[in-house]
Amino acid sequence: MNPKGLAMGAKRQAKKQFEKDKELEKLRNRAAAAQQRKEMKQAMLDAMSPEELQAYKKKRIKKYVIVAGVLVVLLIMGSLGGNKSGTKSDTGSTTREFPATIEKIMVVNPASVKVFFNVKNDSNGDIKPSCTINVKDDSGTYHGLDVFDIQDSVSPGQQRNGAGVITVTKQGAAFATRGSITCTASTSDGSSSAGKAVKILELNSGKNTLSDFDPDTNSWYWGVNFKVDAKPWTRMTCTQTAFDSNGKQIAKHTYPANVVNDGTVVSYGEGETSMPDTTKTIAQAIKDIKVACNL
Repeated sequence: MNPKGLAMGAKRQAKKQFEKDKELEKLRNRAAAAQQRKEMKQAMLDAMSPEELQAYKKKRIKKYVIVAGVLVVLLIMGSLGGNKSGTKSDTGSTTREFPATIEKIMVVNPASVKVFFNVKNDSNGDIKPSCTINVKDDSGTYHGLDVFDIQDSVSPGQQRNGAGVITVTKQGAAFATRGSITCTASTSDGSSSAGKAVKILELNSGKNTLSDFDPDTNSWYWGVNFKVDAKPWTRMTCTQTAFDSNGKQIAKHTYPANVVNDGTVVSYGEGETSMPDTTKTIAQAIKDIKVACNL
């Protein structure tokens, strides 16, 4: 194999390791509609001991006092000449749900679990999401619920990680292994950035860099490295399309991707790759590769 081939094989191995290190756990299925959350909350309250119920109510009262104080301030501002139609009318904002997943549930003590989660902004404006998380066991005997607010704004196309501790009924934290999450936020942008094309900034598709043979796996592969105009940790879907010398499409590969610090795009998810295997015939026939990515 020529030196360029050896270099590309080494790059592929390095990239595989890099992508593996950057992978997060598999996304879990989203669940929990508003009615389901309401029913689970009521079931949680019914299952609480008097002591647990008292502690829970004290916690909620603190939140209500804060909310009431804010409402009083808003009413005073309105009486001093503010727009009586309200903030929603002034800004045209709406509240909707945003994509969110639970990454991990970790037992803190017999009565509490720590939930690690993330939420993605698929709108075209900044948001500050509020996430409602439920945890329970398979039977629903042990369960807990709480709301966590993301304080820092999340930019369009970005995701934000968060974590919070939830109290589980009957000291059943060890059994509360199932979780669901719903994140909502107010936004003045009713549209979605989903499907929006991402600008390709740099494409390494020069001669002898489109495909090669990997002696470690005894297989041929193809694909290019490239950078995009997007912030780190932006998730997207990318497609690479290969053409022969006549401009005929001979291979196509679509995969979930993520952006790292310098704008380089890597595959995202277990078993995913940006450089798929192919046959020797196709690999050697590739003369050009086009790349397209969308949010």
